[in-house]
Amino acid sequence: MPNKNNNKIIYIPDKSEFVNFGLSILKDNDFTFSLEAKYDSWVAMQWKTGGGRKIKDWKATLKNLVSF
Repeated sequence: MPNKNNNKIIYIPDKSEFVNFGLSILKDNDFTFSLEAKYDSWVAMQWKTGGGRKIKDWKATLKNLVSF
């Protein structure tokens, strides 16, 4: 789902694409609920991180979030 932001269109994936990408990073299906919750929170915050920054590259942001 595209989101227009300062004349740039930011791609917002649907929940299944987001979760599937997250699971491919984590290699563990036990995190499905957590990924769905993170997606819902980003949508509720108008596609911003908890710190209020706009998410321009959701894949990179998610990778940074789950790399531990």
